[in-house]
Amino acid sequence: MARGNGVRFDFPDEHQAALAFSLLQELGYEPERNGRGVNIRLDGNDLVSAIEIASAHGGELAGAAGTNAEESLTSAYGIDEIPIPAHTVDPDWPDA
Repeated sequence: MARGNGVRFDFPDEHQAALAFSLLQELGYEPERNGRGVNIRLDGNDLVSAIEIASAHGGELAGAAGTNAEESLTSAYGIDEIPIPAHTVDPDWPDA
């Protein structure tokens, strides 16, 4: 399921951005590189892994164009799309 934006990570230098870009690409993400920044769309990919890979290379979560980091993350993760059941089923407890 496609999400709206995606997330962007900013890196301390272009070398670290290139390393993260390469690993993300190898793992099936479709990153786009722009200097010290790497953008990722998370169409079915694992957000946690992307954050860990970026962090391992010194990357920090940044907002997409026109958004801050939190808005970008919320849009990419699709938290509003997680189904929550209307009720829960409790086990049958013996009558006391």
